[in-house]
Amino acid sequence: MTRLEHYRTRLLLAALFLLPWQTRWMFGFEPLSSGISEFGVLSLFAVEILIVASFILPARTIGIVQSGGQPFIKHRPEFDLTVVLGWLMVLAVLASVVVAPNTNLASMAWLHILVGYLLFLGLLNKHLKPQEALLAFALGLILPSLLGMYQAVAGVSPSSTWLGLAAHDAMTPGASVIETFSLRFLRAYGSFQHPNIFGGYLAVGLFAVFLFPRWYRSRRARLGAYAMGALFASTLVLTYSRSAWLAFALSFAITGWMLFTHHRVEMRRVIPLGLIILVMIFFTVTLFSNPIFTRFDATARLEAQSIEERFDGIEEWKRVVSGNVLEGVGAGNYTVALEETFPGREAYAYQPVHNTYLLIFSEVGIIGVLFILLWAASIDRYNYAQIPRVPAVGALAMGNAVLIIGFLDHYIWSLWPGLALLAFVMAMTLRLSEPGVEKE
Repeated sequence: MTRLEHYRTRLLLAALFLLPWQTRWMFGFEPLSSGISEFGVLSLFAVEILIVASFILPARTIGIVQSGGQPFIKHRPEFDLTVVLGWLMVLAVLASVVVAPNTNLASMAWLHILVGYLLFLGLLNKHLKPQEALLAFALGLILPSLLGMYQAVAGVSPSSTWLGLAAHDAMTPGASVIETFSLRFLRAYGSFQHPNIFGGYLAVGLFAVFLFPRWYRSRRARLGAYAMGALFASTLVLTYSRSAWLAFALSFAITGWMLFTHHRVEMRRVIPLGLIILVMIFFTVTLFSNPIFTRFDATARLEAQSIEERFDGIEEWKRVVSGNVLEGVGAGNYTVALEETFPGREAYAYQPVHNTYLLIFSEVGIIGVLFILLWAASIDRYNYAQIPRVPAVGALAMGNAVLIIGFLDHYIWSLWPGLALLAFVMAMTLRLSEPGVEKE
């Protein structure tokens, strides 16, 4: 590895570590007629700059080929088809910018997608070991998890411009809370815009921790993995994110069954960590049983409102997508199209449909969806061919978690943290499926 390649991989690992922090430069707004919402903010995240910087080093690099003619991103030849399909996917989404009613929003949404794809490409670089990427991702969640526990216990969260933190108070309208008969419990935001996003990151982070015993086998490393598993599990509960809970539970069950069927020796190795995680979940649920049980009470005011909004959102999606099946309404333009279809509401009421797959279809149409499916299928095909190897099963666990979340929420596509999480998981799905990755 040359010095420049070393700097590039270190820069990318730094980006993974800092991924949870939402520091950004907001340089413009595209308000709806009734006001400004999060989906109308034009911004560039600090971590995106790190990702782009890691991609363009050295300065003489043009495109993806260095001046000397050597490939810029040195990945396995088996990934060539996936890389080409990915670029076609990015171009297909770019085409949706042309038809978008608000080209500024569409252009910014496409740029976030492009940077997410650059992150994906960077993680395919053979000079970057997948276990290093997993470790950087997991370590980056420690401080947000500690912050999230404080938020859930104290009911408040401080603000910081430099760290990208917004102030939250359980007593303030607009904060994401669980409301019981007598109290309002602030959900754990961590360093994210919403607790659901935090929950998704923690679910993926827990599966990353499960893979650590494959490479880090010292007593100190095991204790570190146990501590991270306990911290992430408790904080996942305190996000009160039903989508993240369900994603982790189902993926955990599927992975456990596969290990029990094919790798009972490996399963014995991760049983201590699994037990610690389950004990911490039980302990946290016991301490916060009132708001947690309220989360499953469909008659509670806020829970009933949440469920109603999701069902209404699907009905509204049908109206928005009709007439735009082929080309979509344009990347990042769903809320614009929603206001045009249902005018007269407050800005906060215009939310993307809480289903990533429906949202993608509505924004990029059949053509864009086709290229996205081809790209994803090429990754899954490679992963499935390597199952039941343990790292490939771990990659499948992370992929299943994101897949399930996609059916219940929109942030995987609508917000930068979701796009970054998707890029990370898809890249790790390939890297962890590589032959011989267990021995690196």
